[in-house]
Amino acid sequence: MVLVAVHHDRARVTPALRADRLATGPEHQVLPAADRRWRVILQLPVVAAAATALAAAAVPLVTHGPAALLADLQDGGASPGPLAAVLLVASLLVGLPHGAVDLLRPETVDPAATPRARRRATVRYLGTAAAAVLAWLLAPLPVLLGLLALSVLHFGTADDVTARWLGRSRPAPPAAARVLALGGIPVALPLGLHGGAVAELLDALTGGDVDVVRDAARLAVPVVLAAAAVVVVDALAHRHGPAALEPVALLALFAVATPLLAFAVYFGLWHSWRQVARMVAADAHREGTTAAAALRALVRAAALPTALTVAVAVVAVVATRGDADAGLALLTVALVGVLCLTVPHALVVARTDKHLVVGQPAGGSPRAARP
Repeated sequence: MVLVAVHHDRARVTPALRADRLATGPEHQVLPAADRRWRVILQLPVVAAAATALAAAAVPLVTHGPAALLADLQDGGASPGPLAAVLLVASLLVGLPHGAVDLLRPETVDPAATPRARRRATVRYLGTAAAAVLAWLLAPLPVLLGLLALSVLHFGTADDVTARWLGRSRPAPPAAARVLALGGIPVALPLGLHGGAVAELLDALTGGDVDVVRDAARLAVPVVLAAAAVVVVDALAHRHGPAALEPVALLALFAVATPLLAFAVYFGLWHSWRQVARMVAADAHREGTTAAAALRALVRAAALPTALTVAVAVVAVVATRGDADAGLALLTVALVGVLCLTVPHALVVARTDKHLVVGQPAGGSPRAARP
């Protein structure tokens, strides 16, 4: 479960930050136009997804032949062997910070706010997550379906912002197609294609109504694939090869790899990677500093909550090792925590997206990123 750090450094309110706040308001996030460096950084997740899918398929294919690969795909997905552990750890270390610093962000809480205002923001954030947990305890199936739908929206809109940051915003395809394709694949495909591999977990999350979730996911898969096809065709028509590769790489990842591995790689090395890049770019612009300096500041801010979360996870895993029931209970609690923390996190990101501004290169005027 992601731990949320609550700390602010008033000394970081620099003249550049004050000027930015006066110009756009503390809730705004200003992104510089994506240059070649940022374009490469934002496309690295596509490489990670494709490479994971290839590795997951190659290991059973090389070691036991095509029949073994087909059997793995039918049984719940393939795994790249020991490499899976490396990918899981890397995804965890990249994925945790992006949500752990929500209450450190000037878009969430003004750095010049009073301690009382910060406490209120903290209570609202954690209270929203706690309310989601309570709702899940009272009605696990409908709340889980709602949380999954929220995840689709959150993941998809994050990639839509990336598309606009890269200058791909056009009347077609509709933003809804991008959101549904890029947000729906990580949610619908693993549950619709490999739901049997996580049946026990879904059973615990739904209170015994696992078939409802799997059937809903199966019904959503054709819709998500149709949206992905729209995105790919449009990207090819406009000669945007990287944009066409994004849904293809995600499809390969979630169709081939096991659900746990696929989602971990997506969450850490795709969704969180791009969100961290966005925060670094915005911070560098706000503080009038380099991206490297902004990254170091973000790492320092996220270090303590990330270390605490990793420590708790390690202790919990060690304590439940060898006990399948305890391990399932631990995974259930962790996923409920992550899903419920997604509620306030998604609200924070949506609020930022509402005021997002993409700037022009030096000397240019900013433009609203919303189409």
